Amino acid sequence: MRRMWYLLYRFYDADRQPLYIGITTGDAFRWTQHRKRADWWPLAESVAVSTYHTHDELLVAEKAALRHEQPRFNKQGVRWPSTTYLRFDGTAADAAAHLFSVAHPDFLLRLSSLLAQPERFPQPSPPPRAWPDDDIAP
Repeated sequence: MRRMWYLLYRFYDADRQPLYIGITTGDAFRWTQHRKRADWWPLAESVAVSTYHTHDELLVAEKAALRHEQPRFNKQGVRWPSTTYLRFDGTAADAAAHLFSVAHPDFLLRLSSLLAQPERFPQPSPPPRAWPDDDIAP
């Protein structure tokens, strides 16, 4: 049985700045596509390749690399999401873990600073009573 290779590759320019990060299962076809079509290919001076045991590990590594290295020519996975949904039927720890996994680290720092200042979040005033005096009914 042929072993599947899960590869994360990074192409760099002459200044060692990341141009493009991608994944493949070990064949050269993907790089051939880049060579023929990618605007960044002529700028590439070096490549680094990392191997992973499973496809899930590969996807986690790719997501982390894209977010932290911000390669110039990647279009997907580089930007942090502008919205996310937090479930209210789970625990606070579950919601925090989800937010930590999708939010930009600078946003999390600013959010934690704000949450440490409850006075910045005034509670709304209750609406006026339905009846001015409880003893008088309509």
